[in-house]
Amino acid sequence: MRYFFHKGCAFYIAIFKKLEKELRRKEKALAETAALLVLRKKANAIWGDPEEE
Repeated sequence: MRYFFHKGCAFYIAIFKKLEKELRRKEKALAETAALLVLRKKANAIWGDPEEE
């Protein structure tokens, strides 16, 4: 994304970009966790839950 701000706002632009980067990282981690939970649920449906035995 490209943003156009007043030159005096460089500090805030840097913070904003850092926050965007952190948000993307956290969104990826959340998506990975959700995918792992779905896979665990499917595996448990196929082979059964090993914790129940």
